[in-house]
Amino acid sequence: MGNFMKRLISVSILLIGLLNSCTLPEYYQDPKILDRSRAEYRIILSTVSRPHLGKNLFQVRLTDPGGRPITDATVTFFIRMAHMTFMMDQVQSGKIIQPGVYQAEGEVVMGGDYDVSVEIERPGLPKIREEFVVNAGPM
Repeated sequence: MGNFMKRLISVSILLIGLLNSCTLPEYYQDPKILDRSRAEYRIILSTVSRPHLGKNLFQVRLTDPGGRPITDATVTFFIRMAHMTFMMDQVQSGKIIQPGVYQAEGEVVMGGDYDVSVEIERPGLPKIREEFVVNAGPM
């Protein structure tokens, strides 16, 4: 093999390595951002699998300040792409799947950030709404 071919292969490998290092990560999610405490609640939002295009299962774990599961809440999920104020929210009622864990299905139509608001109603307490941002990968 001639010197030219060796240099060409070396430069190609170097360029491929540089291009791969410049790409955005496939997915990033900071779990601390999805964990909130209020006077009456601890609210932890999660997804059953990494957020992806198509149908996703969103879950909220709802406990009291002592860590006991809350099972008497009505939980509603509002899901829409972040910064898309013209888009209507997908509104889904949360179904309790285990004590203190409520789940709803939402559609992700493209990569990027999604606002997931969780509205919680309980007897004798004011209704609250907490907003989270979930990243569904690059656009």
